[in-house]
Amino acid sequence: MWSQFSDLPSREIEAIGALGIYEVDLKRGTWRGSPNFLQIFGFERADEYPVEDFVALVHPEDRPGLRAHFQHCLENEDSFNTSYRCIVQGQEMLVETKTRIYRDDGGEAIRLLGVKRDITDQRSLRVAFEASPSGMLLTDRDHRIVLMNGQIETIFGYSRSELLSQSIEMLIPEEAVSRHRIYSRQYMEKPESRPMGVGRDLYGKRKDGSLVPVEIGLHPVYMNPEVLIICTVVDITERARMSEKLEKRNQELKDFAYRVAHDVRSPLTGLIELLKLNESDEELMSTEEVLSMVSRVAGDLLQLTDDIIASTLKRQETLQTKRINFAETRKRMEDRYQFQIIESGVTLTWQENHSREPALPRGLLEEILGNLISNALKYCDSREPEVRIQTRSDNTFFHVSVSDNGSGLPEDQRHRVFQIFTRFHETRASGTGLGLYLVKENVERVGGSIDFISGKEGTTFRLQFPLMNEQSAP
Repeated sequence: MWSQFSDLPSREIEAIGALGIYEVDLKRGTWRGSPNFLQIFGFERADEYPVEDFVALVHPEDRPGLRAHFQHCLENEDSFNTSYRCIVQGQEMLVETKTRIYRDDGGEAIRLLGVKRDITDQRSLRVAFEASPSGMLLTDRDHRIVLMNGQIETIFGYSRSELLSQSIEMLIPEEAVSRHRIYSRQYMEKPESRPMGVGRDLYGKRKDGSLVPVEIGLHPVYMNPEVLIICTVVDITERARMSEKLEKRNQELKDFAYRVAHDVRSPLTGLIELLKLNESDEELMSTEEVLSMVSRVAGDLLQLTDDIIASTLKRQETLQTKRINFAETRKRMEDRYQFQIIESGVTLTWQENHSREPALPRGLLEEILGNLISNALKYCDSREPEVRIQTRSDNTFFHVSVSDNGSGLPEDQRHRVFQIFTRFHETRASGTGLGLYLVKENVERVGGSIDFISGKEGTTFRLQFPLMNEQSAP
């Protein structure tokens, strides 16, 4: 049985103003509207109309989403509010509806009573939305999406019909929803124009479930009697990528400074001590021998510095590699650390069992071995100091190990061994804690790996470098 529109209190009619009232008989699949409703949507006066007559006015893009939302509300809600587009006499109209659902004693929905309002005055807002290079959303107090532009479709992968009238929480990662509700409630108590999530990394959730880094701005719009919120959404994926790239570049420059300071300082100190030793004990070496050694080591240091600069400031893919000559590497290492070897009485043993040698950026292996040998010389046994360098190769890798017979590394600190500025046995020797950090960085830079074993009998660092591409090296 149809209700009488005249039954509504006059003050409610006056409050409604330009709104059109409608009623739907769900059992019969028919509807009727107030005179103002019929005028808004261009219907001639009749007692009732098939539901399909009004559905035909709904914009084709909005129809699927509206149907789904309507069905959900019939099954789960007592009322619903939504917005969608209609095509009325060839013109696009933005419609807002507020509807109450009536049910029978069994809980089945049998009747709808509600109002619809033409909010096409938001059309200028729609034009502005579409012209914006950023994503734009308009949400109501219940955080449902009233309006959106094409950039939102691009950013999140949803169509308009999938998002309109839906909660904005569809675009928020699950783990952030509860936090968003708190912030939204606080914002609606005092809405104002401001950026959202200042000082926090914000992410949106795409249709495929992936996350996109975003920057969000909020701006209230007062459309009597409601407050709507304009949300600007900027995809900052590229900005984040550039920031990450810049951060990586800055770290490379820091590493460059660390490497020059660390890897050049130790040999230079050795040269100075060698000259002092010659001054105090000329019988140990002749002046010609000392000058020859100084000249070789200084030349190696100059080349090492040039190699560090080249390998740090060039992109990884442009680094030139060349098959190493391990015999030459060994000779340069012995020259560089000859003073420390003489002064400490260390027995330096080389066991070369490799048949193939890798292709590496120039100076890289010397920089790596230099750090490991320097550490081994510092921490080997003070009574019978011994350092061993061993090599071998197989079909895939070139293996090299550097061992000492010192007191070993603390087992409970194993996870810190390759961290920057980490030092052990500080009373035993001076240092910066950079050596092993730089070794690991250099090894992994060329696709190699490093690990170690340590105990009461000393420490052995084990490295391997890939041989797969070495055939193409000069």
